Amino acid sequence: MFGSVDYWNEVYQTETEPYDWYMSYATLKPSFRRAGIEKHHKILIIGCGTSRLSAQMYDEGFKDLLSTDVSPIVIDQMSKQYPRLSFMISDITNMSQFADGTYDVVIDKGTMDAIFCGANWPQNVPAACSEISRVLKPNGVYLSITHNEPKRRLDQFENERFNWKVAYEMVKKSWLRDDDEDEENVNKDENQVEESDIHVDHLSLCSSKDENELKTKQDDNDSDDEKEKFNFIYIMRKNK
Repeated sequence: MFGSVDYWNEVYQTETEPYDWYMSYATLKPSFRRAGIEKHHKILIIGCGTSRLSAQMYDEGFKDLLSTDVSPIVIDQMSKQYPRLSFMISDITNMSQFADGTYDVVIDKGTMDAIFCGANWPQNVPAACSEISRVLKPNGVYLSITHNEPKRRLDQFENERFNWKVAYEMVKKSWLRDDDEDEENVNKDENQVEESDIHVDHLSLCSSKDENELKTKQDDNDSDDEKEKFNFIYIMRKNK
């Protein structure tokens, strides 16, 4: 269902309000800094949907941004809503419109999750990862924001053909706001933690290729109930 273009076209015909999956930009900023994302970088946001991420990043000085989605309906909507930004229809399993080594950073927020929910995910997930790796510059970074824990993602992301060094962060889940209020200032009674609380709860270098492997702060045998309290940010850096 979620991997279908027809499904998303139908969704965006009726749901036109901004919506951000999992985490807002304010919540993500510390992880972006740790990943080394800088304002001069050339950035590709894949599967943008109606997210405000690109607009919020643009307002903070990230000017070289391109947001893509497989749905022509949402790209038309976003282009009209944010005329100063760049949007393009694109299928991340085949990004032939982009040359090799074009981007410093690729970001997906829930996009890979949607592909995993599609009927052809065993073919489409590797195809998407291969395309992301291809369009990244050497030492470029791919960030994948998801609710899926490492045991459901690392087998895909650590595939040697993608040439990535993989790390991940576990970040406490929090409620998102539909307005522009900074998440750091939302009352904790609404289950919104402050940014000081939302910094890395678990940072582990997951790639066996890295000789400077970090020690995990949390045992890999944590219960599924405990891990349900977190979202995950996978940080793939392309080897030179």
